[in-house]
Amino acid sequence: MRRGLLVAALVCAVAAPGCAESRTAGEIPASAPASVPAHAPQVGGRAISGVVTDGSGRPAAGASVVVTVALSGSEQAVRGFSAFSSLGLSCLLGCSAPHVAGFSARDGSFALALPGPNKARDDYRLTIAAARGDAARVATSVILPWARRLPGIAMELASGTPRIRKLGNRRWVVPPELPLRYAPSHLAVSLSSESGSPPVVAGHSLDVTRGYDARVVEDERLLLTTSQTGRQHGREAIFSSSLEVRGDAIPASRGSRCRVTGSRGQAIRQPSCGLTDGDLEDGWQATDDPRCADGPCPGAKQHDHRDVTITLRRPINAALVVVRGCLGCSVMTSPDGHRFTTVATAPFGGADDLLVRNLAGARVSAVRIQTDTGGFFSSLREVSVFSRS
Repeated sequence: MRRGLLVAALVCAVAAPGCAESRTAGEIPASAPASVPAHAPQVGGRAISGVVTDGSGRPAAGASVVVTVALSGSEQAVRGFSAFSSLGLSCLLGCSAPHVAGFSARDGSFALALPGPNKARDDYRLTIAAARGDAARVATSVILPWARRLPGIAMELASGTPRIRKLGNRRWVVPPELPLRYAPSHLAVSLSSESGSPPVVAGHSLDVTRGYDARVVEDERLLLTTSQTGRQHGREAIFSSSLEVRGDAIPASRGSRCRVTGSRGQAIRQPSCGLTDGDLEDGWQATDDPRCADGPCPGAKQHDHRDVTITLRRPINAALVVVRGCLGCSVMTSPDGHRFTTVATAPFGGADDLLVRNLAGARVSAVRIQTDTGGFFSSLREVSVFSRS
């Protein structure tokens, strides 16, 4: 896992100039300080100062202010290789470029020493972020050219909050409305799963600019982030927002029993089914046939494949089946628990391990997942079946 994170961050540093220093509303802490002064204190030497307001021109007090050296792609690569060689995981992911952070005062003013070293005289990225209630944030980010002092920088934050539009099982994230003078364009929306308190992004980020199916994310905690390009006070800007929500779609299969097929074709009932427990991120630990522990099961019953069967608590008219951890698998459904029909297959080598298939109201009392032998069987994480409402 650690090696995977290091490589992913290193690829970011090498392949996408600026990605390690990109700042959006979902990445910047936006909690207000314990006390907010009436006016930002003066800062001597190399410094940046200015005023931040909301869209209506009112001072934005207690907003987070972050200034980062916008390293070139080659500089990011050098820092990335250095961190990779020393296993400096935290530095590679969070501090690859010099940066400073602070807050705006009650009159919206801010003043910070410019971060360094910056011998190459790279640009600076200035980001202002503010909370909008307990679950939402907004942020504005601009690039500023190198200078010994950067005074009088005017920044504005969107006044509104992001929201979710619903239509049936579809969800769309609507960003805060921006003034036309910002010339907003190129909306992008991403979704990440979360865990912990405060939430920490734990899963893959998905592009949901065109919306998403609420059933696929079930009742996970989610971080939804919007990003738009535009201009502010003559500068190119990124306007972003984030919204933390919890999904509300619970499948009819949640808590169902399951059994594994052993080497002789015997049914090995699971004390608790890790494929229907609502944990969408972690792999399951099956109670298996010891004869299958070190590779393919002996004999003909499960030698070239493995089967696990989920029995629903009652038959349903099913609308959707979602299988997580499908690294080459077949999905079969049964109306009575005896006769099974293949409804979906996902060959090995796909771009994602998530299989989603519409069942169009078919009667389902059991689902069987068949995988290749080896680690493909244990890679399964969750099997979810949704009823037709």
